[in-house]
Amino acid sequence: MGQAAGGVSRRALLGATVAGASAAALAGCGTVDWYPSDTTPDEHVLRSLLREKERAVVRYETALADGSGPSDLLERVLENHRTHLDALLDALPEDAEPTPPEEDGPPPVAADEDPELGEAPSPSSLRAMEASAAGMRPEQAAAVTDRGLAQLIGSIGACEAGHAHQLDEA
Repeated sequence: MGQAAGGVSRRALLGATVAGASAAALAGCGTVDWYPSDTTPDEHVLRSLLREKERAVVRYETALADGSGPSDLLERVLENHRTHLDALLDALPEDAEPTPPEEDGPPPVAADEDPELGEAPSPSSLRAMEASAAGMRPEQAAAVTDRGLAQLIGSIGACEAGHAHQLDEA
């Protein structure tokens, strides 16, 4: 009905027009800087990871200073966290400030000033921290757009899972 032999129906023509317009509109979105903040979503995830790593370093330094746990293992894990911290700082955009802005959260504090920490962390509390951190990495890796950054986050998570296992064995 209403269609000549071999012709295109109005419905098909309208559908093709809408699909073409949608594709053109979506293609144009890729060139527009739509994010309304100076901090990109990738940088936001990076800064969150930086704060976590700074706190982990403080906790391991406190545990080592207190002598709670196997010092050789704690020193190796602490060095891994420092390496992660350096890699995350290197991943920040060139024009980004190396330290997070104040609105991103408070800087890491000494163990005696940290209300969450109280006393030196035990190996079991460090293991729980590592396991929790490793569990968050897949979601954080999925939240970033840069594949290299996603791989870095995934690698850090794998390392943290190893730390949790080693602390469980200790």
